Amino acid sequence: MTLRSRASLTEEPEASVVRWRVLEVNDSTRHFIGVDDRHLGGRVCSAVVAFDNLTWRGPTRSERIYRLIGDLGRSGNGDYVWQEWCAVNEPHSFAGITEWLSAGVTHDNRQ
Repeated sequence: MTLRSRASLTEEPEASVVRWRVLEVNDSTRHFIGVDDRHLGGRVCSAVVAFDNLTWRGPTRSERIYRLIGDLGRSGNGDYVWQEWCAVNEPHSFAGITEWLSAGVTHDNRQ
């Protein structure tokens, strides 16, 4: 499987992700991992800066807005891209924090 480069923010200001989960890296930044609903490829977003649990949308550090669709889950494509992201970014640790969304959190002040 090869990694595809993402469209520019101008070409794709929003992205929707299915079979998603949320991981926190180094007790600091939070990232959506899942499958792009249009291309079905794996996707890892830059750091999430806020989240609206009513619309299931959140902007990231890159200013792209992500929308989470359907139930959380895992996928081979999402896991593959996550592994590649880790190989490049070399996080010290990461943990699943998907419950962060269901707890009613609307903003994440971590940058």
